Amino acid sequence: MDDTIQKESDIVLNSIKRGFECVCGLERELLYKNKRYFVFLFSRDPEINRYTLYFLPVLRKEKGISTFVIVTPFEELRGMAEDCCKVPFFFYLCSEEESYDICRYFYSFPDPVYKRDICRMVINGAENILSERIMEYVGINGITKKEIVALAVFWFPEVPTDEEVQRACGFEPRVREHIDWGKYAPEETDEAAPFPQNVERGLAPLIRGKIISSGHSIILFSVTRTTRYLINRLSEFNICAVLDNDESLSGTECEGVPVYTPGEYLSGTHQNDIRIILPTRSYRAIAEQLYDFGYRVGEQVFISYVEYKPYHINRIEKEFLRGKTIYEDIRRQYPDERLYFVTYPGIGDTYLAGMYLSDRMKFDGVEKGVVILITETCRRVFSMLDNGTDVKIYTIRDREDGKRLILYMKQIGYDRTNSCNLTHSHDLIDPGYLRGFRGIDFNTMLQKIAFHADRKRPGVEIISQSADEVFEKNGWLQDRTVLLSPYAHSERKLPTEFWAELAVRLKENGFAVCTNVSGDEEAVDGTPPLAIRLEQVFDFVEKAGFFIGLRSGLCDLLSRAKAEKIILYSGEKARESGYTYNFFGLSNMGMADSDTYELTVNSDWKELIEEILYVFKKNRNTLSL
Repeated sequence: MDDTIQKESDIVLNSIKRGFECVCGLERELLYKNKRYFVFLFSRDPEINRYTLYFLPVLRKEKGISTFVIVTPFEELRGMAEDCCKVPFFFYLCSEEESYDICRYFYSFPDPVYKRDICRMVINGAENILSERIMEYVGINGITKKEIVALAVFWFPEVPTDEEVQRACGFEPRVREHIDWGKYAPEETDEAAPFPQNVERGLAPLIRGKIISSGHSIILFSVTRTTRYLINRLSEFNICAVLDNDESLSGTECEGVPVYTPGEYLSGTHQNDIRIILPTRSYRAIAEQLYDFGYRVGEQVFISYVEYKPYHINRIEKEFLRGKTIYEDIRRQYPDERLYFVTYPGIGDTYLAGMYLSDRMKFDGVEKGVVILITETCRRVFSMLDNGTDVKIYTIRDREDGKRLILYMKQIGYDRTNSCNLTHSHDLIDPGYLRGFRGIDFNTMLQKIAFHADRKRPGVEIISQSADEVFEKNGWLQDRTVLLSPYAHSERKLPTEFWAELAVRLKENGFAVCTNVSGDEEAVDGTPPLAIRLEQVFDFVEKAGFFIGLRSGLCDLLSRAKAEKIILYSGEKARESGYTYNFFGLSNMGMADSDTYELTVNSDWKELIEEILYVFKKNRNTLSL
């Protein structure tokens, strides 16, 4: 490794360790009884600091905070705090070097939002240290700095109005019974583990200790991937409801279990046989909320979330050094080339990265480079794109190693490592509720922020292998076959009955129907599984003529296919600043052609089937309805 990079690695790692010591020292001195909250004003932009102070009353009300500790290296912000801050606070002046170190420590975690929740701190950035590119959104679709602070710094679901801020100024936190989190908090671990393993680790004490049994009425809190896993895992138990604070989910179902808001379900229904399981990192806030309904942690409320130790500096050092090792391995093979890194192992992300890569290379002034992808699937997708670039592909097979690499390169500096992160989430600092806000879509984030492209949806050709053998082998007719795609990571599953009934109706109208599967996924009842090579799927859909699927990365890849495509979106998050449709909708992204139809799923899946059949009949006049 270059001596300069080696020295910089040592400097950064020592800075992270000092930042850890700074935060621990502040906690010991100022953060007691879990009721104080750190606010790090590290931005050099007066507007960003002013708006950070302006929204503190809303955060105080939301989290029941008694007092804030404002930490900054800028003495002049003392006067601003006294003038603008409408909450109780202490002002703590740190050195500028300490602010650098704290920032490096804060951003040494792959998920700063987790850091905010667990360690009770919010940070508004330090542009001179880690270049928070989030400010590049200012001006796009009329977005202001005030909105950036509300949505990306505080992670509010919507931008609070001035009236809401004023009402929050008079808020007095309720004094609740102190919860001994050391007694009830979930198991902590230093190591990342596969998703099912972590869920089972959190669930094991509840089953082993007979805290939950078939005689209990079990309630799960929050509609998440973990909750869906638990519903299927605990099928022999009586799971009677899922609670979520998102009112738009009320009246829907999660894996067949009805969803309610806490007020709807718990008000006036206090029962001793209820067991409320919290499989979410927000368990502290939710536990305090449930306290108001008369449910106590350790009595009716139990935590099954497994979290990483928030202040384990040894783990941070291990992650940093692992990222360094991966970087060294890449540089041994490619010592001089510019590195382009795609941080998310998704088909859609890889497709879009390949679509815009030539624009980014032109912006950088380079003709050759190396694209770093996560998983073999992403490598295959990228290889299918004829984007006119001269690049090599380096594949990282472990997603966690991908995170370690990007965090290492970010801390050292992209200029020093001659690298670039091609992600909409800005170096794993997720822009949160900016997704879908003011019509900002995924494609726009990539186009304007990551790739600096002046055109949307460049004409990239897909190199597809012929799928003729698949039709011949199965006896299917081209232009009369429907490919169903019922699986997606970012969408909740539809009932198996929906897909089975849809397949029956399509076959009644003379279609051959098959199910796209991979790994251990199962085909829809009554349909054969289609496990063709990824390189054939584009040609298959064009020749089949019809595709129906949940929104997934496969839909990006097929967006140019000349076939009737019906894309299904969950109604689960279909709110004004929603996540799924507003952000990932092919139409909003400018990637839907005249043969693409997007439908939002509601609770009446039989009605949805009729909608789908109507679209087919209207556009092809092929259904005998």
